[in-house]
Amino acid sequence: MTGSVIIVGAGHAGFQLAASLRQAGFAERIALINDEGHLPYQRPPLSKAYLKGTGGPETLMFRPEKFYHDNKIELITDRAHAIDRNARKVALASGASLDYGHLVFATGARNRLLDIPNARLDAVRYLRILDESHALRELLAPGMRVVVIGAGFIGLEFAATARAKGLEVDVVELASRVMARAVTAEISEFSQARHAAAGIRIHLGVQVTAIEADGAKVTGVSLSNGTHIPADLVVVGVGVLPNVELAAEAGLPVASGIIVDEHLLTADPNVSAIGDCALYTSKRFGGSLRLESVQNATDHARCVASRLTGK
Repeated sequence: MTGSVIIVGAGHAGFQLAASLRQAGFAERIALINDEGHLPYQRPPLSKAYLKGTGGPETLMFRPEKFYHDNKIELITDRAHAIDRNARKVALASGASLDYGHLVFATGARNRLLDIPNARLDAVRYLRILDESHALRELLAPGMRVVVIGAGFIGLEFAATARAKGLEVDVVELASRVMARAVTAEISEFSQARHAAAGIRIHLGVQVTAIEADGAKVTGVSLSNGTHIPADLVVVGVGVLPNVELAAEAGLPVASGIIVDEHLLTADPNVSAIGDCALYTSKRFGGSLRLESVQNATDHARCVASRLTGK
């Protein structure tokens, strides 16, 4: 193909696409739109090593700034505001605009927010991006009482890290087992036993109905079975929502993700979507699939890079 490749989103998928295009010999403009004030970085350590206090933000970066300069990958710290598919332009929040030959949505997903009383207090936290992880790292102190809402990967990883740092930890999960959406019952049982052995209390089949507070200070949570759990901090991990709004506003079909075919193309042949935001046709699965996975994001990126370079 000819023309610029503009990538909206600088997570695992967006970074890998830019790097893979250059590795495949793509010689034209590549611009990576990044709405965070950091170089593109790894996400998995945010709930593990980084949260424990291992190293600074620079340890998370995929590559130093020199890599982008040397490979002529433009890092644009801005937010994509609108897409004009007829003119092939991306309007940015700053008022600037970018022309594209091919546009790629790598917009990822965002935290699903709680909608219960007191859910917006300062001691109710989420964990998905670097700034959230850094803020939690600064907050955690031995003896603090923390309730984790959600026993998925992020919730349990945070719980294990918090317990290792000397916090009192309770995990509340609506499902009948931990990580029920992602793993088998045997793996759930093994993981739960490991967490319990570390001193983490896990409450299954119950829901948090309210966050209790004394003014602006969190004091605990109320559960649907009438139980009260004291807490100084509440960390929420109840899933994510794919960032599809920009694509939808541009007139592209969306559902529980931006709809793409088996080649990760949208209904517009000049637009692709990859990673957590993409609802793609999977011949292996026999239907449409959206995967929240680093490996899936990087595989998608390599696939699109190969397609765009004719490989």
